Amino acid sequence: GTITTSSANMRYIRRGNVVYFKSQILITNNGTGAGALQMTVPIAQVGSYGTVSTGLQRVPTGYTVYGWLDGGGDTTMSIKFYNDTYPGANGAVIELTGFYEVT
Repeated sequence: GTITTSSANMRYIRRGNVVYFKSQILITNNGTGAGALQMTVPIAQVGSYGTVSTGLQRVPTGYTVYGWLDGGGDTTMSIKFYNDTYPGANGAVIELTGFYEVT
């Protein structure tokens, strides 16, 4: 599916081989959005292991979300609810923090 209207903000800092990030996704109109939210990270992850980050859908549910960044140079994080379902909704505010390894 496709989200009709959304915006996102991310702050990050690189310390050596580690990137720490904090992001916020605002979904005004979810449209036909489904599956997983996709977020691009600023620097590709290295190594063969993936990284799990955690966060919260602050509005409307308050449920926990997780982000999965696959290993091997991936730059797209998939975000879902704790129970592996789609976290998007009209008016949703999703915040996620984490860190991952880079070269």
